[in-house]
Amino acid sequence: MTCIINPAAGVVKMERLFGPGDDPEACASRGFRGDEPERNGEDGTRELSWGGNGRRGRMAGGDPRRRGAVARTGPAPRKRRTRQHVIADQSVNYVERFIIDEGHTAQRLERDYGYDLLLFTYDDQGYAEPGVAFLQLKASETLTPSGSHYAYDLDIRDYHLWMAEDAPVVLILFDATRRRAYWLHVQPFSGTTPRAGRAKVQE
Repeated sequence: MTCIINPAAGVVKMERLFGPGDDPEACASRGFRGDEPERNGEDGTRELSWGGNGRRGRMAGGDPRRRGAVARTGPAPRKRRTRQHVIADQSVNYVERFIIDEGHTAQRLERDYGYDLLLFTYDDQGYAEPGVAFLQLKASETLTPSGSHYAYDLDIRDYHLWMAEDAPVVLILFDATRRRAYWLHVQPFSGTTPRAGRAKVQE
């Protein structure tokens, strides 16, 4: 793919460049006219015409695999923000507000390898306290009660990491529908031996 910008018309298009195996007639049927005169740019690119409206585009002159460009029609595939992405962000925002209101701070971790937030605490005078707590958030559209608890299937690898951690690890379940969260300090359950694969921890 290459991006074609037409400054005069204010149009930006995503184009697919044809390779050596493409049929010239097929290219022409899609709007590329290889018989149009070329105009060489100062940057070493070549400007070619395609379609019946006189529009022009550029292609790299030094790459023999690139024969021309055709404007895409219709919706192109794009990355999509899913509902799960939304409620995951809601859970982080929900917990952060409680932390900030209590005078503490939370640092988001860019990559999730078992933890989502680092919690830093401060005393009544605002001085930083030693140590840190690790928070792992699990967001669901709706949490399903299991008796007087909530159950959540978690990765056994996360469980092993948490049990080996010296600092406190807190598992937080977020209910997006009710906008409520429930927390559990996980290390006291270090005597539990979960089944291989996935473990179920009750909150």
